[in-house]
Amino acid sequence: MRELILKAFKEVERNRREIVNVCRDLIRIETTNDPPLKVGKEKEGQEYVAKKLAEIGFKDILTLEPDEEKLSKLKGYVPTQDWKDRYTGRPNVVGVLGRGDGRSLILNGHIDTVTTGPIELWQHGPFSAEIENGKIYGRGSCDMKGGLAAMLMALRIAREIQEIQGKVIFESAVDEEGGGNGSLACAAEGYSADGAIVAEPTNLKICRTHRGVLIGRIEVYGKAAHASEKYEGVSALDKGVEILRELSLLERWRRDHVEPHPLLDKPIILAGKFQAGDQVNIVPSKCTIDIDVKYLPSEVDEEGAGSKVKDQVEKWVLKESEKDSWLKLHPPKVEFLYDLPPSSIPPDHPLISAINSVHSMLFGGRTTSVIGFQAWSDMYHLNSHNTPAVMFGPGDVKSAHQTDEYIDVQELIDATKVLCGLIISWCR
Repeated sequence: MRELILKAFKEVERNRREIVNVCRDLIRIETTNDPPLKVGKEKEGQEYVAKKLAEIGFKDILTLEPDEEKLSKLKGYVPTQDWKDRYTGRPNVVGVLGRGDGRSLILNGHIDTVTTGPIELWQHGPFSAEIENGKIYGRGSCDMKGGLAAMLMALRIAREIQEIQGKVIFESAVDEEGGGNGSLACAAEGYSADGAIVAEPTNLKICRTHRGVLIGRIEVYGKAAHASEKYEGVSALDKGVEILRELSLLERWRRDHVEPHPLLDKPIILAGKFQAGDQVNIVPSKCTIDIDVKYLPSEVDEEGAGSKVKDQVEKWVLKESEKDSWLKLHPPKVEFLYDLPPSSIPPDHPLISAINSVHSMLFGGRTTSVIGFQAWSDMYHLNSHNTPAVMFGPGDVKSAHQTDEYIDVQELIDATKVLCGLIISWCR
């Protein structure tokens, strides 16, 4: 086994240029996703992935558009808000390879990326895939087209070295940036395995747990009036600012009182969007605050979800609103749009030791760290559908969603080596 894995490392190094080129090809294809404002542009990227799977030798390649009627009955589903038929022309791509005589492995990644923001702020074009000082630049390079490229090339090289005795299921999912319905759809179709890798950017560390997230909306009501008669009205914008202040106090309380986790940061509350007013000369009658609430595994309810956190946020906002004479009579409306729970696997799961065994071969006996992921990821959908999963991939998550996003070339190559070795050792 060791000899095969060391041979795989050499083959990956020999294919270094092609690995980089696959990553660059993916970056050059725009697959931005801007929910709920615009439907994602994943189609062309998925066509490229399907073509690569065919070149590798996959016989069973399926393109599956997520079925929202089926998904709506499952935990972790993110409901539609502003459009219908949002997955028309946006398929998942799934391929199955191997004899099925050994352990099975899912390799999961998402093809969609966040939008670019102002292009003039980029020093390297977001779809140029330029290389400079050992880094590949472009939107999605880190999150997570580098991971997709590493998985594709690891599969190709592993298959060339030896027929895969077990089974590998490759999943390129849509709409992860919109909440993960793509990977949920793969699980809903029955795909499961003895283990799974989600190749999110973890700097080649093993991530075995992540926080949960609640996406909520608070509507604050005022009273409209002409600007010249300002004090005849009540500004919902001003009242919204008061609610923001109370949310900050709740976040501080939660960070001091929620049971901590050894691998995860403290919980947070982010007010990511604040809207108020219709016209500059009208006292705003309504304010909307969209919030992102990160919560820890210690806070889940009996279903493993965030209902207790929802109740806490709602009760806090309503209780504190009673201190204000207007808000007491016109309380804010608090609702949660969706809940994506936390997820984890045990620290002694064999998948973790299998990754570390290959990692130590590559890095002279040194194993990698086991960490927590501070955001949410598609790992949840795998773990909640009978597939123990971890995150492991190239790239620094701090580069994700940033201007001049990049991935380090050497880390991309090293990720391909570890993944290739894992396929050989696990699928036996």
